[in-house]
Formats: sequence, structure tokens, C-alpha cells
Amino acid sequence: MTRGFGVDVVCQQIFSDGDGDTFIFQPSQRLDDIEFSVLHKIGGGRNVTCDSQGSGNVDGRHFTMAVPSNGTNALETTIAMSLYNGTGISPDDGGYCDSLMVAGWVRLGPAVLNVGNTSTSTNGTSGRSLDTAFMTCSPSFKTAMFNITVGTKGRIISSQRTSDFDTNHEPYGSKEAIASLLSQITGMVTPYTPQRFKWHNDSFTTDWPNSYLKIKLNTSDLVDPNAPLPDIPTLIPQISALYKQLFGIILALNSGIFAEATADAATPGFIIITETRIFMSPVMFYISITLLVLQLVTAIAYYVKRPRKFLPRMPLTIASIIAYVSASHAVRDFDRSNSVAHDNAGHDLRYAYGRFKGIDGQTHVGIEKAPLVVPLKSKNPNVKRRRWLWKLRKNGKEPTIWI
Repeated sequence: MTRGFGVDVVCQQIFSDGDGDTFIFQPSQRLDDIEFSVLHKIGGGRNVTCDSQGSGNVDGRHFTMAVPSNGTNALETTIAMSLYNGTGISPDDGGYCDSLMVAGWVRLGPAVLNVGNTSTSTNGTSGRSLDTAFMTCSPSFKTAMFNITVGTKGRIISSQRTSDFDTNHEPYGSKEAIASLLSQITGMVTPYTPQRFKWHNDSFTTDWPNSYLKIKLNTSDLVDPNAPLPDIPTLIPQISALYKQLFGIILALNSGIFAEATADAATPGFIIITETRIFMSPVMFYISITLLVLQLVTAIAYYVKRPRKFLPRMPLTIASIIAYVSASHAVRDFDRSNSVAHDNAGHDLRYAYGRFKGIDGQTHVGIEKAPLVVPLKSKNPNVKRRRWLWKLRKNGKEPTIWI
């Protein structure tokens, strides 16, 4: 169990007028200078102005840029804000402006040209249409206790929150310190570019957050001058998830901001290891596998090379044994009613096993006088090795007796 730190990001769409937070996006006549700021209402009829200090920034609210082309142009920005320090003293905003991130997309229509191919000089944006879509994201610090599972390489595999988020952040830093941390991380999350605002007439992104969204959403409509403005409610979950992920990465890469634990501090935990419950000697395993392979080879060799069936029936009963000789002429040699045959029985007579034509005129397999027996080794096509019998049995036929 350990303590985890993170942020909860609240993103919302803002407009140029309304009851909530508003923004000012006012280009100059030549469109080479833009005044940009966010007005945050803190209650009690008091407002604070959030601007941005950076490259290309004249006084915190004005930004210089190149003149756009005469065709359709687009502009996108992801910018970190700060509390405006202009004339007068701004009320305390609780660190809101310093941790505020603003993302916006702008579409500028084509210039209206006269006969001399010069743009008309009307008020505003030289007669060109201007559409804007802006959103703000404000992070808030949060912390709670977690049960985590850490892999062998020190990376967190899974986590489960075990307590509510703490509302008292004093043990982890003062209010000013936490606000400063959020401000620094917001500045690191937003890209730093030489120009915060830049017109372009192609579909190439000018900052990496829009490049990420272009890949994530699999579309270039965000930065395409000819495409309509993006739908802010659709982009809010993507921007919020990106900020949270980058916040965790930045904390992991800057772990020095955390105070080291005391030497006697202890964190309860447990280790999950794989334990072998079945043990086997490698030598005995190899011997067992070798014996199994030999048995398999022997079984295959036996069934492939086994002898053919030569008994029509198993001689397990008296009737089965009598059937081997009942139809043969050899029985007459042992007939007591035939004295001549009985007297000559066993003298100069040989008996054999095979096929013979019995006294009933039918073909039999059994024991008969040797001269009358045809050996079982014949060229009868129905008499094959047993391994071929499955073809005959498949058709419901058995080998016929043939002489």
C-alpha cells in the first residue's frame, strides 16, 4: 500500500461572451497581431485576466505573427496562461491563471480581392470571415492511498484505490507550493513554440498536441483550413486524458520533488512469486520420455508388420475345434467302422493345415490330408495382410475362402 498523486482536470468550452469565463481573440487590421486573454470570474463581482508570457508576446496579451495568405487559413494553439500583471493590482485567483491551459482553433475565410488583386480595407479582419472555438482546462491536485502491483522491473502493473481522496493537502505541501507545481507542469505540458499563434493554409500541425490528436482521432480536420471547426465537447475527453497522462510522466521523471522518507519508515507490502510444487529429476524425465518413445515405436512396428490372420475362428471351444476337421477326408482315416482306413491310420499319411475341398463339396479351412490341402499363401486378391482389411470391412465385406 502506498500513496498516489495525480490531477483531476476540468475542461470546458468558453465563448467570447456569456455569464461564465470568456476570452478575447481580436486580430489587427492586417491580421499580423492578435490580442488574446481569458477573463475569469472569481465571484463577488470580481474578475481576473489571464494572459500568457512568452516568445512573440508584446505585453502579455498581444502576439505578433506573419500576415496570412489570401486564401483560407487556419490557426491552432495550446497555451499555458498566467495571471495578468498589467496596470492595477489583480485580486488573488487562488493560482487559477497560473495553472490554466487553453486550447483553441480558428478558421479565417479567403480575402475579398478588388480588380487590382489587393484585399479590400474594411474594418475588423479586412472583410474576411473569422470563426473561433476555444476551451480551457484547469487541473486540481489530488492524492489517496493505493494498493499497487509492481513487476520485477519496478513498473506498476495494476493499482486499486483503497481510500477517499484527501481534501487536506497541507501534509504534502503548502497551498502556494501545490499551485506552483501545477503551474510548472502546465507549462511543461503545453508546447513551447517561437510563435504562439501562426496562420497556415495547409493541413500540417504547428504543435505536438494537435499532432497527437490528429493521430488519435485519425483525421486532419482539426487543422485543415477548409474543414469546419472541431466539436469541443468531443475533444474535451481527449485533452483531459492527455493532460493526466503527461502529469504522471512528468512526476515520474522528476521524482526529486518528493521528500525522502526517514530511515525508519516502513511501508507494508507482500511479494507474489511463482513456486514450483512438483519436482522431477531431469535425468529421470529424459529416461521416461525415451521409454515412452521406444514403446511407441514398438507398437507402430508391431501393428504394421504383424502376421496375417490365418485362423478362420479361434479354437476356444470343442465345437470350434471339431469344425476344423469335420468336413475333411482325414476323419475317415480314424473312422472305427472303416477297418481298412482305421488300420492304415497314421501309416504313410501326412496332414496339413490349409484350404481343402471337403466331403460336402464346399471349400473349408482346416486340417486335411497333405496332398489335398492348398497352402494359405495364395494369390487370391481377397487374401491380403490384415492392415488392408479395413478397406473391405469399410464396405461390409469379409475375405472369401478361395482355392
